[in-house]
Order: sequence, then C-alpha cells, then structure tokens
Amino acid sequence: MHVPAGDVLLLVEELERQVQSGSRRALRDLATLLDNEQHHDRICDILKEYTLFLPGELAPELVCDKKAFLNFYYDHRDELRFSPLLMAFYLTPLEERDPEARLEVLPDSAFTEAQTYFLAHGRQIRQALDAGDPVRFQQQVHAIMEADLPEGYRLLVRLLNERAIERSALPDKRHALGLVADAVSQWPHEQALDALLRLAERDALPAYLLLPALEQLTNISLAHLPDLDLTTRHYRLMFDTLGSLAAMRQAGYRQLFDFRKEHFQYEVDYYGRILSLASRFPYVRHNAIQDLIRTHHPRALFYIAAQLFQYRQQLGGLYEGVQWIELLEKLTRMRVEVEGSDGRWSARHTWSQDRAALTRYVSWWAAHYEDFEWDEVRGYFVNKKLALAQKESYEQYLRRLNSTNDSVALHAWIQLSEGDPVAVVALLNKYRGLFRRVNPVLPPLEDGYLEQWVQLIDFCKKAHLPWKPDAELERALIQLQQISDPRARYHYENQLIQRLSLVDATALEYWCSLHPRDKELNLSIGRILDHLYARHWPDLVDDFSLLRLYLKKAMLFQRLKALGLCQTYLERCRQSMPEIEAPLRELLTTEFDADVKRAIALLLDAPHSQASDDPLAQFLARPGTFSEKEIKDLPEPDGAAIQECMRLLYTSYEEEVIHSLFTYMRTHPRLEWCPLVLKALERGAFEEDAIGVLEATFCYRMPDGKAGWLAWWHTHGDTFEQWGPLLYARLRQHVHTAPEVDMPTLRQMVHSPWYTPADKEIWLAALPRVAGLNLRRLHPDPLLDIDADLKWFGALSWTPRTLDDLPALFDLKGHVRKLVAFLIEASATFAPDERASFFNRLFRQGWFLDYVIADRLEPTQADTIAAVLQRWLDESPFISEFEETATQRNIALLALLGHPLSEKISRSTQLPLPRAAIVKVQEELLARVQFDELPALIPLFDTLAALRTYNFLQRDFGLPIFHPDDPMVQHQ
Repeated sequence: MHVPAGDVLLLVEELERQVQSGSRRALRDLATLLDNEQHHDRICDILKEYTLFLPGELAPELVCDKKAFLNFYYDHRDELRFSPLLMAFYLTPLEERDPEARLEVLPDSAFTEAQTYFLAHGRQIRQALDAGDPVRFQQQVHAIMEADLPEGYRLLVRLLNERAIERSALPDKRHALGLVADAVSQWPHEQALDALLRLAERDALPAYLLLPALEQLTNISLAHLPDLDLTTRHYRLMFDTLGSLAAMRQAGYRQLFDFRKEHFQYEVDYYGRILSLASRFPYVRHNAIQDLIRTHHPRALFYIAAQLFQYRQQLGGLYEGVQWIELLEKLTRMRVEVEGSDGRWSARHTWSQDRAALTRYVSWWAAHYEDFEWDEVRGYFVNKKLALAQKESYEQYLRRLNSTNDSVALHAWIQLSEGDPVAVVALLNKYRGLFRRVNPVLPPLEDGYLEQWVQLIDFCKKAHLPWKPDAELERALIQLQQISDPRARYHYENQLIQRLSLVDATALEYWCSLHPRDKELNLSIGRILDHLYARHWPDLVDDFSLLRLYLKKAMLFQRLKALGLCQTYLERCRQSMPEIEAPLRELLTTEFDADVKRAIALLLDAPHSQASDDPLAQFLARPGTFSEKEIKDLPEPDGAAIQECMRLLYTSYEEEVIHSLFTYMRTHPRLEWCPLVLKALERGAFEEDAIGVLEATFCYRMPDGKAGWLAWWHTHGDTFEQWGPLLYARLRQHVHTAPEVDMPTLRQMVHSPWYTPADKEIWLAALPRVAGLNLRRLHPDPLLDIDADLKWFGALSWTPRTLDDLPALFDLKGHVRKLVAFLIEASATFAPDERASFFNRLFRQGWFLDYVIADRLEPTQADTIAAVLQRWLDESPFISEFEETATQRNIALLALLGHPLSEKISRSTQLPLPRAAIVKVQEELLARVQFDELPALIPLFDTLAALRTYNFLQRDFGLPIFHPDDPMVQHQ
C-alpha cells in the first residue's frame, strides 16, 4: 500500500494491520514512531494491545519507551512468536505461565434448568400458537435453544413441516418463522436442513432472514446467487452430491481455507486454526466451535477460552464474552476464578477494562487444559485430579460400609446414594463381590438398592423433586416403626394415607429402602404406597413431572433383587391403558431420559395399543426405542422385513433409528443389505456402522477401512455372492504369511462361513505370531482334537485369562487327562494368587467339575490343586466372601475324591466348613444323583442344608430375595 509522505496516521494504520497478521518488522517500525508526539498514545496502545510480554521480560511502563522497546526487540527478535489465535506477540507461551486460580465445582443441576423447563413447558409452544401469543411463543423457542436437546429441535422442525406457524393466530408470522429458522440452524442435522429448504421452496421467508440460518447450518454461503430459488436448488444439489450435512460443512471449510485436516496431527488443531482465522465469518466460527467440541480433545477448552482474548477489542458494555465462559463451565462443570487488578477473584471480570485478569484467565486454560479428559458417559470434560479425589472419597465411603458403627455405615451409604451416579455405579461394579462384612443395618449391596437410588436421587435433584422425608414425615415414620400392635399400626397407616400426597411417595420409598430388613415396615409402607398411588392416580397422569418420576422409578425399582410392590409399578400403568396412552405419547415428544423413554416404549408397544405381537414388527415400527441387546435378540428377517429395513434406512433422518437399523443388519447380515450400505459409506454417513455391517456380512475386516471397501466395490462390482470366497482367500493368505497377526483377523478366519477343517493348521501355526493372544470368543468348528492339536499350544506364553479359555477350543470327549496335565503345568509359572484364582475359575467350567466329581482326576493332580488353593486361603489378606466360599467348596470336593457319590454326600454333612460352603458342595453332588440312587439318600434329607426351600412375600415394598431365612417371612 502506498502511503503519502508525511501522512503518519495512514502509516500507523497500515502497520497495525500488518501487526495483526503477525509481522515482526511492523512491530519494530511502530516502535520507531514512538517519538512522534501527535501519535505517541495511539502507537503505545497498539503495542500494548498486540503484545503479551511478562513484566520480567519487558516492564509494562517500558512498552511505550522507544529506546527500551527497540532494545528489547533486537535482543529477542528471533525468539518472538506470534499467535494468530490470540493475535499477539509473546516470548513465554501461555501454557508455561500457570497463573493462580480458584476452582469451583458446579453441580449438574446448574446446567439442567433449561432442560427441566423444556420438559415441563415445551409442549406449551402449540398452545402459544393457538392463542396467538408472540411473547409466550418466543419464550418457548428460546427455552428449546437453551435446553439444546434433539427432542426440542425435532419439535420445531415438526412445526415448520406442518406449517403450524403459518396457520397459527400469531400476528407476525414472518418474525416467528425467522425465530424458529434461526433456532433449528443450531442443530446440525439433515432434518433441520430439509425443513429450512422447504421454507425457502414455499417462499415462506425472505432471503435476508433465511440465508443466515442456511449458512450457519451448512457452513456454506451462497449469498452471491441472485435469488432464493436458485440458492435453494444449489443447496439441494450440494447435499445430493456430497451425501450428508457433515460433508457439506467440511466442504464449507475447504472453500475458505487452503489447508486440510490431513495436515494436522490432531483434528482439534485443524478446527482451532479455522477458529483463529474465522473472524470475518461468524457462521464458520460457530461451526468450528461445535466441531472443536466434537473432537473431545481437551485442547478445545483452550481454543474456546482464547476467543475471549482474540475478540478482546469487541468486549465492553453489556457484552463481556459471557457466552464463552458459560460454554466452558458447561463443558467442564467447573468455574475458574482469577484475580483481577482490583484484587477481586471472579470468573466474570469486566475483561474490557482488566487486561491482566483476561491474560490470567486465558493463560490458566492454556496451562491446564490437559488436566481434563472427555467422559463419554457424562458427556462433558472431567478434571482428572478432581475426579481422582472424588473417586478416593467414594472409595473411603465404600470402606465405611463395613463399619460396625451403624451411624457411620449409614452415613456412608447416604453420602454414596447422593453422589455422582456415574462414579458410584462404576466403583460398585469394580468392587462387586469384595464386600465381605457390610454392616447388616444397611440395604444389602447385592440387591442393587445403592445403584438404583443413586440414579433416582440424581434424577430428583435435576428435576427439583424431593426424595427425603421432611422432619414431620420422618417423625411419623419413626412412630410407625415403633407401633407393635397390628390394629394400632393399621389405624396409623390409614391416617398417613389420608394425610400424605404424591409428592411424599418418593420419601416413603426411600425410607423403606433404608430399612429393607424391617418386615413390618415394608408391609406397612407397601400398603400406604399402594393406596396413595391408587387414590391420586389421575393427578399423577396429569402432572408430567410426577409421571416422569413414576416411570423412572418403575424402571429402576424393577432392577432391584427384591419382591413386592416395587416390581409392580409398570404394571399399574399397563392396567390404565389405553386411557393414559395420549399423555404418554405427548410426554415422549419432549422426553430425553433413557429410562423414561424406555418405559413409555414398553407401554406403547403393549397389545392394548394395537401393536403387533411380532417383536420384529414392533422393531420396524419403532426401531429407535429398542436397546442393542433387544435388537440382537430379534429373529431373522423375511423378504418383507428386509425390504422394510432398507426402506427405513433410506428414508429415516433420526440418528438413533439409523443406528438401530444398522445394528440389526449387522446382527443378521444379508447380501441384500450391501448396495444400500455401500452407498451410505460412499456418502460418508454412519461410516462405522456401515463398515460393521460389511464386516459381519463377509467376515472380513478390510485393512484400509472405508477406502478399502469402496475400492473393492469399484473393482469387483455388485457380484456380492462372489465377494465372500475371494475375501476369505485373501484373509487366509494373510494369516498364513504375515509376520504378525491380530486376534480379530484370526477370529474372522476361524468363524468365516468359508472356513474348512483343511485350513486348521494355517491358523494354529499362526498362534505364536499373534499379538495380544486372546482365545475367548474363538470357536473352531469342528472343535480341536486333544491328542492331535494340543501340541500347537506348547510354545505359547500364557496368562491366567488366556489359559482359562483354552479348554473351550477342544472336544472334551477326548483325552481330557492330557489337557488337565497341560493346564496344571502351564499355570506353574503364575504367581500364587493368580494360580489359585485360575484353579477356582477352572472349577466353574462344567466339564472340569464333572471330571473331579467322577473321580477321574489323578491324586497327584488333586494334591497340587488343593495345596495351591489352601495356601491362598491361608495367606491372602483380601479375599471376597464369594471367593472364600468357592475355594472351600473346591478343596472339599478334592478331599472327597475316591468315594462313591452317596458316600460323598454323607461325608459332606460332617465337613468342618461354614454352612454356605457345605450348601455349595451338596448342590454340586446332588445335581449328579441318578433317579435309582435316590432311595439310598432319603435318610440323609433332613441333614442336607442344600434342600431348604423358601416362600416369599408379595405385597411389601421390596424385601431382599436373599434374606428371607427367618420364621416370620416363611410364615407370611
């Protein structure tokens, strides 16, 4: 650019633009003009604005000193770095500064207010349309955007497609349509694109309102086209050509920037680079932030925080970048406070007036983003250090469950039940079976009370519903527990039934669950709840918050290992069908909780709602409501089902529906699926699902994934019936010659429909070349011969788990003694506790238990196994109750070798073992008694602990199944 002589102002403006683009020379040239008195302040502001030097590098007061700045520049010219993202020069990177900060953990409930409001009021948007109330309508649209749930956006898309707004009583329909168009553009889904293009095609909105929404949704601007009709056709053509909205959004990036995702080691840095260059394209900035988050890489947090600094010149007034701070808090459930220049600690300074606080805030994220990791279950980033501290705290509470002090143990149970459900359930699963001496006053852990209540309490917190009894109700329940006279108790129950409301039901269930072994209390509260729900049932159905809670409880309580009223909640709903079908369908339009949606699906799929009894027909009617396990249990498709499945895959937009269809197709592979699956793969839609179907169909894992499958298709065409043998020949050659083979490849060969026994030695010879040997789920057909094939396993290195799976490969009708000798010898290298655990697991295999009880185990082998188990039992400091009982049983069975079965049973009554171990021994022995042996055992029946039987209560709230051994329960 030519600058007229003497026009310093134009020169300063030009140099500022060059500094913004990262020119070090422009920085120097600006400093040379600092002695110009007229423009000194302006130049000084620019130098401060675009530099991030620490006080120890260049004191703030020296930035505006010409000599000092130039000396600094020449001393550090080669070390100066420029950040396009921050638009500033620096010496010390932000990630190395690590300023002090105060962290505040934010509860999940702080981020579910909008979702709760949407669930309670989202359906009222149609009422606002009918009433012609623009204020209420706008509130509902904003609530849907704030909740940011697919269910909300789908509701808006339906309103557009049904033309509900055009037909409404709203006075300004154009404004309302523009509001909804802007809202659905926040949802990157094909349904949203289709709805906006339909708006354009029926000319319902002018271009100036519709084009910004289309730009934001597709990441592509077609504003240069002369009219909306041509623009719409171009968008349709691009979607048809590229195949998906995701591909369109990526094409939008490629149109604007000359770098590609492949140029970056991490995908997050590709989007971070786009974000730093997207200042002129607000829609690109919006989409880049969304794509940053989808990478689940923690550096996305820094890139988002850096937006505060990059757009620092736009901060001020009412706008202080609060949306980025709120986004960071939502993504991490954490508030980061830094100290301001005024000494105040906050996460929301007036950044435009406090550069030091702004730098500290962004620097903290630069230094600490690696402290976070994405949690797939929670759906946000968790702080690893705090998560570890939380885990250790929960583990401490778990240990306190063993306390002999009732108050300490109960306090620990309550703290866990009110904790983070993801963390608590994970720890319970991890340590399941290791709780040997849990305080008996607690709800039994093995019955699932803690797992279900931690989820239910979390649900109540987010929905702002009570779950604990208040002081008055707690006094009443304590009084109920103290009443021993049946008539007085019955009278007091009736008083509570009259006094209590539906809101108190959860508190009753909670109190009852805290005292699961109090039989009288269970019966009383079971009766109160039964009457309470029956009396207020119409009110429950009319109140969606209470209906959601009831359905949530129905799904959670049925997972309790208890009998009684807690198992009948869903049945009460079934008995009210079809009267409650309409409220359930209405609730389903906005519901997002998986348990509640599942409960509704179970109820709507019942015979009363005219659904077919054929499970496959039910699946094809509502594929998105089936769990993966239920899909895998569905029958094979017939011709009509194959066609319907392909039609649904071609016409559906909802991700959960398409994913469910792919899961079914992967479970029941057919050649008919292939053309549609390959076309989906070619479009880049649901790549992982599509590849899974192809791999299941041809029992082959293509080395190059998507590119490999498409190349094979283009080479071999649609002759799908020939693909299988050709791919198997390729697979067999790879297993035969590759220097290293992985287990998935080996399994594919062995399980391939084209595998023959003649190929057996190829994969057996490949075993030493297998990386990460894992024999589980390897099922050769026919099974291996012990005499002929055991030799192939002699040179392998064994782990306890791998050796566990070896017997399943062999035909155990053969020379089993040889296999047992091999197992004992191969396990000799294991650590003592590992070897003991291996032998215990061996006893869980039916063939080995039969082998031992039939006295076919050699005495020396029995002595070896018994010695290992006894040593473990004597020396191990930490064995679960289950393992202790199992080990005692196994040692006893070994000690009974050499005696007839009837004598073994007789001797079992004299074993010096705990009753639980004796029961286990007798169960195994009695299971092998033949009919003609029964008369000889009749005299022993009264002494056999394994023959005890129980009856169970049915109308209490929920008594534990495994603790009904007292006379009161048996009598009831």
